Amino acid sequence: CPLLRCYWGWRDLCHNCEVCAHQAGGGEACFKRGYHTAAGFEAVRTGAPPRRRPFAAFLTLVGDAATCPSFADHPLAATSYAAPVVGDKFAPEPTSKPNDVCAVRRSRGGAAGRPARVRGMPGCSCGFRRLRGVDNVAAAHSKPYYGYGVARVVWPAGEAPSLAECERRCCAEPTCHSVTYERNSSTCTAGLAIAHGARPSDWCWRPRLAAPSTVTSLRLPGGWEAEAVAAAGKVLAATNLVRRGGRASGARLFHKGWNRGHWSDPAGHSHPLERTLTPKGCDGGGGGTRDVVVSDLVTDAVPHYDKRPGKGLRVAPAEPSCPETDRES
Repeated sequence: CPLLRCYWGWRDLCHNCEVCAHQAGGGEACFKRGYHTAAGFEAVRTGAPPRRRPFAAFLTLVGDAATCPSFADHPLAATSYAAPVVGDKFAPEPTSKPNDVCAVRRSRGGAAGRPARVRGMPGCSCGFRRLRGVDNVAAAHSKPYYGYGVARVVWPAGEAPSLAECERRCCAEPTCHSVTYERNSSTCTAGLAIAHGARPSDWCWRPRLAAPSTVTSLRLPGGWEAEAVAAAGKVLAATNLVRRGGRASGARLFHKGWNRGHWSDPAGHSHPLERTLTPKGCDGGGGGTRDVVVSDLVTDAVPHYDKRPGKGLRVAPAEPSCPETDRES
């Protein structure tokens, strides 16, 4: 039973951001910052009372000895032990053969001696493993106010949408680890590293089988992974986000709202519905140490205002409309 994995082999929790969530009878692993979350894991290891120290030592050994496979490799695990789970069920296996592609090749003028950006694909700076018939963002779209860290790409006028262009957009975003493209509607949705599981590199896998017109592309492992974790860490530590580039309309300055101050951990690590951004204006912030410059995808991946019934605003105010002159590439 995948639910029992909450208690044993830490590797079993890889890329499964909702293991034990709302499962009856799950015990301490399933609520109160349980140790399937980053915050709970650290609390158990470092703040355990004397009677719990043997258990804390066990979790330390598990955490140090087990490593997650790359996000692109995980859906193709050969054994049940390593297979991903979604909630309390094993994730569905892709029904078609995966296809590895290079989205962006390295320029000849690149830095000499720099290691390949994509392991196992020489000359490629950004590659993907395409899984046809798999939708990894449907669950996030069904609960838009949970802040699952996904954002739809907005296509500029005159640009022809395509799977290849969708993947290139992901390559240009430091926090992007995957995209899902729906050919019939030309919809491209990016998955960002600002939402993750117990480890910062433990990106969320919530697959649903879909029509062949839907493709989920996972970035192939390489040097970009550490950069994505670092970029996501800056976003989570920020107080304000300053949007640069992208579309001209909409606010440029966003404050991270929460009822007890700004949030600094991923959605689901303490309360999934209290990760919001409040649009503040067009001035681009005060340049403080807690102001972080981000793209449209990052500000679109977090709900604006708290619109839950009885919790936040009954009617959200209109966002500021910033002039074209504020736009920066």
